[in-house]
Formats: sequence, C-alpha cells, structure tokens
Amino acid sequence: CSKMKKTELIVVMKAAIAMAQKDGKLEKPEAELIQSLLDIADLTLTDIGGLDVPRGKGDPEEAVVALESVKAKRVYLLTLACVAMIDGVLDPAEAEFFAAKAKKLGVGTIDVGKMTLEKAIATLERVIAEGKSMGGSTGPQPSDIDLM
Repeated sequence: CSKMKKTELIVVMKAAIAMAQKDGKLEKPEAELIQSLLDIADLTLTDIGGLDVPRGKGDPEEAVVALESVKAKRVYLLTLACVAMIDGVLDPAEAEFFAAKAKKLGVGTIDVGKMTLEKAIATLERVIAEGKSMGGSTGPQPSDIDLM
C-alpha cells in the first residue's frame, strides 16, 4: 500500500515548519508553501499544532520514527528541501538540518543543486495528493520519487 498515513503526513508538515524556522523566522513563501501542502494533504494548521512551533517543542527529531515507509521518508526529505529552497536562500542552518535528517533516515539524499524548486514542489504536491487518496497499489512506488 503506497498511501501515506495521516500520522506520517503530520510528521512531514511539522518538519516543514521546523525547517522554515531554522533560519530564524518563518518567511511568507515558506508559510504559503506549508499552507498549500496542508490543503493538498487535507490537514489543517490545528492538526499539526499551528505554524508557531516553539523551538525544542515538537521538534520532529523523534517523530521521524513514525515514518514507516521509504516513500514517507523520501517525502519528508523532499518537503524539507522545498521549504529550505523556497525563499531563494539555502541557509547554512537549513542545510545542516537537512543533512542530519537525510543521514538519520538513510533513504538517500536530495541534491538540491540539481533539482529546480518548481520541479521539487510539483513532485511533492503530486505525491502528497496521491498519499491521501484512497486506493490500492496503483500509487507510485518509492523509486518514483527520484531523489538522487
């Protein structure tokens, strides 16, 4: 079954907010991206505890264990990459956070230099939309999210 669980989607969204705050503030494009992903995932800000995640609280460090499938782990990394890139500047704190997560998850990494933001976001939106839709095994396999 390739459908992502709601719990996995919530972990991904919380991570997106944590990433957005790594450079010190939640920028407007970051907030808009997160909101559009929430809409696609049929989640609300309430589901994920709001945009203002206090530092150290709800930090998705432990939550990555809730990501069971390779697909969910890759969506998580792709989400972090999109949030990090959307304001046009990859902050060193964001890059470090991303690298640490990629290492912890062990499903490969994303070469943010090779991927355009538009392509990354389009892929992410497609996968999240597929993730919440009901259905059998017709969804993409983890390899369809080409991260390398």
